[in-house]
Amino acid sequence: MKFLFAIQRECSTSDFLTSTATGARKLLQVGACGLVAMVASANLAFAADDNPADWPVYHGNSKSSRFSALDSINKSNVKRLKVAWIHQPGEITGGLQATPIEINGVLYYSSANNKVQALDAVTGKELWRYQPKLDPVVNEIFFTASSRGVTVGLGKVYLATLDGRLIALDQKNGKEVWSTQVVQTRKQSGNNFTSPPTLAGDVLVIAPTSGDSAQRGKIYAVDANTGNPLWQFDTIKDDPNSWPGNSGDTGGGGGWLPGTYDKESDTLYWGVGNPAPDYYGDERKGDNLYTDSVIALDPKTGKLKWHRQELPHDVWDFDSTYETVLFERDGKKLLFHPTKAGFVWVM
Repeated sequence: MKFLFAIQRECSTSDFLTSTATGARKLLQVGACGLVAMVASANLAFAADDNPADWPVYHGNSKSSRFSALDSINKSNVKRLKVAWIHQPGEITGGLQATPIEINGVLYYSSANNKVQALDAVTGKELWRYQPKLDPVVNEIFFTASSRGVTVGLGKVYLATLDGRLIALDQKNGKEVWSTQVVQTRKQSGNNFTSPPTLAGDVLVIAPTSGDSAQRGKIYAVDANTGNPLWQFDTIKDDPNSWPGNSGDTGGGGGWLPGTYDKESDTLYWGVGNPAPDYYGDERKGDNLYTDSVIALDPKTGKLKWHRQELPHDVWDFDSTYETVLFERDGKKLLFHPTKAGFVWVM
């Protein structure tokens, strides 16, 4: 498995050197002739404070739309794309699953077993790399090797690991700044992290692979500067009508993909995973809140603002962990949420 980066060789530098800043010129060249070729467009806007030449977060921008406004590569010239460089990260167990982050001409991505690389996005030159020493438990659990990427902000690169940690690296050199054990993977039925965390101001939030695990899935927050724990939100509601008896103690939930942070309303939106046991519901009669739901949290406190359950008492593994896309229509702020069940929710 190789990581490919392509440019349009026939596009001239003058086409996109529209900024006077050297860093911005380099960035626009990367975005207009490279990264855009790797992403899909949608008819959704991005926030005013998003730089369209960057891909700064997992879902592309602060609205999570995965939309790129760059248009130098289009259907008339895409056939002229050529390989510019190839970066081989080493171990490729499970393939490359990361969405690369691109900021100011530097590309950050992770590969198998949480190895992180920073590359010059124009040349592919490796600037630094980081390989955490993982607990051997990662070789014994269901979700092995998978690493869907990193989060960049506050001068740091944040990594959520397969053995249940959050790690902050110096953005410039890849040196470890702090490491915090968030979940006990061995004690919590293999509960771990396979996706990058979400940065909400100075709060770093992460949710584990809980839907297929016999435990209570939670969403966790730490101080993004220090790694100190701040709060936990239990996605298994403490309600006997929702979870009779002690069924909630092995109820799954969690939310294994990143959430969306809306700076304007200071709200964190997260899709919650399926209940457990996965395909058998007789032991968990009830609606099994907050599984298969979109939840809105206060990122500073972890308090629930609202929730919308899309599939009560799921017995089909139709978890609702996917991106929450923010957009406006007719002056109204809306949220778009696709699901594995084949339905799209707008709320």
